[in-house]
Amino acid sequence: MNLIHNEDERSKKYNPLKRVMKINEKGNEVEILTTEGRLAQGLGSILFKAYSGEVEYKKHENAKFMRVEWRR
Repeated sequence: MNLIHNEDERSKKYNPLKRVMKINEKGNEVEILTTEGRLAQGLGSILFKAYSGEVEYKKHENAKFMRVEWRR
């Protein structure tokens, strides 16, 4: 989770509106809600580089919404 928090802090320095809004932990799953799709995409990429696994990017018809799923 430190990796997520560090990326959130870094992104807020460049644009305060680009941030992690909420982190929900449900058992062995974690859901992270962001204000921008590019931040979600970046978090998925960072998790993949750090821990391998699989990353799936699903861009919604509405370009402002993106779902990123990472699993190991």
